[in-house]
Amino acid sequence: SVDPFDLIFRRLSIEGEVAIIGPLAVEVKPTWIWGSPDEYVDNSGFAFAGNIVLYPSGKPMNSFWIKGQVGYETFKATLTHPVSGQQATADVASPVFGVMIGSSNVFSRTGGFILSGGAGIGVATADPVTLSVGGGDLTLTYYDKAGRIKLLTSLALGVAF
Repeated sequence: SVDPFDLIFRRLSIEGEVAIIGPLAVEVKPTWIWGSPDEYVDNSGFAFAGNIVLYPSGKPMNSFWIKGQVGYETFKATLTHPVSGQQATADVASPVFGVMIGSSNVFSRTGGFILSGGAGIGVATADPVTLSVGGGDLTLTYYDKAGRIKLLTSLALGVAF
């Protein structure tokens, strides 16, 4: 399924989930990163996450869920000064660990359309990366203080079979 919420952050994610045993499932989520919602910033790269999903009710893909996430993001960040056009570029990468809660609903007994949504938080573990242009006039830092905390979301629209 596709996660339309990620499009706001200039990311295109596709999620795939497989029930493995009882209330447990495994999910993979590759993501293409392009652009940035921030002014004067351009990001280009990818991310990949793997989730272990627990359905406490015992009904995989059709009830409340809890996900433990292990992911990795890597992208090239470019900061451009709005007046001088000066650019600074850096490679930004970090493992991201997190937890999410949400719910899934399949609109048929034998598969069919699925709607799943949830949210949580993650933590990026890499050292901060700072970009600066214009003699320090404009700076951007990834993974500093609150920048380590990532909002994890999932709004999946797709097909279950």
